[in-house]
Amino acid sequence: MQGLVSELQHAGWDASHRFHISERAYRGPRTRIARLWLRIRMYLCYPVSIVWHILRSPKPLIAVVCTNTFYAPLLASLVSRCSNVQVVHLVYDLFPDALLISGHVKEGSLLEKILGAITDATMRSCARNVFLGERLLEHATQRHGEIPRTAVIPVGAAGDAFADRPPGEGKTGGPVSVLYCGNLGHMHDITTFTGALREDAGDIAARIRFLFHAGGPCLPALEAQTRSLPDPVRAAIRLDKNLKHDEWVETMAAADVALVTMTPGAEKVVMPSKTYSALTAGQAILAVCPLESDLADTVARCECGWVVAPGDAAGLRRVLEEIATRPDAILEKRRNAYRAGHDHYDTKVVTKQWEALFRELESPATTPNT
Repeated sequence: MQGLVSELQHAGWDASHRFHISERAYRGPRTRIARLWLRIRMYLCYPVSIVWHILRSPKPLIAVVCTNTFYAPLLASLVSRCSNVQVVHLVYDLFPDALLISGHVKEGSLLEKILGAITDATMRSCARNVFLGERLLEHATQRHGEIPRTAVIPVGAAGDAFADRPPGEGKTGGPVSVLYCGNLGHMHDITTFTGALREDAGDIAARIRFLFHAGGPCLPALEAQTRSLPDPVRAAIRLDKNLKHDEWVETMAAADVALVTMTPGAEKVVMPSKTYSALTAGQAILAVCPLESDLADTVARCECGWVVAPGDAAGLRRVLEEIATRPDAILEKRRNAYRAGHDHYDTKVVTKQWEALFRELESPATTPNT
């Protein structure tokens, strides 16, 4: 997001990035009191700050408000009727579906109906509804009916850090590196990965190193499942902490393959943004995800990796055997990934799509800020 705002500013837009909680503050709380305070800031302080900013805006404004916090776009659109503001609903997560899939809300419950009504009202009141993928828009339409004023714009990634680091000629020795980097939440599949390595995986473990730089609620489950694997396989898996930016850049550039996972149903509500960072870094994509998903479509369209359905441990094992023995295939997919990342998903390219949307909304007489 910071890269997107910077590119908009460079293109002449008066753009700013407003948030209430930094990523570090969001990941940090461990005690109940700290988590309670975090939620107060998320569900009360942040929406209030959005309202305050909109009401105080002295000139035409386009406010792009994402679904975290889930009711913030609707609140902003209601307040905008009292001001010279157009609200763009950025659908990072579709509610209540995301909470249904993660098990936080029961299907048919009153809470599900309330969240669905809020989402429906949001989509019909905002100036634009921006989805992260065509499949996500398709599912939202199936649930909410025809949605007015839609656009599809991928998250993308800031590729400058990898602009002069295309994939080389491959490794002449040493193991292939498979990297998982990012959050391990409730919509990320881990059991297919451990299932593929549970028996007779010594040859794979000898030729591949699996590195996880991750946090999130499913990390303890991954740690427990990893402990049950055979000793040679367990030795090939390293679980480590999240990285600072400079460390992240070097780790991403050094990895051959990015592991990206989704549970069944998650394809209806999310598109893993880590995919775009992996593409710009020149990593082939090993996607464990539903076959009819934006993630699977991206891998197939870019010819940059492999797709395995969640639960197909045997299929994932066959792919890992190919990765372990086919450095030529890895290099070809890495080059395709790098090309697609920088040609289609770099922040500079995504910014142009946002500019086109803003021009549709802007007043003929005045260039709005965003």
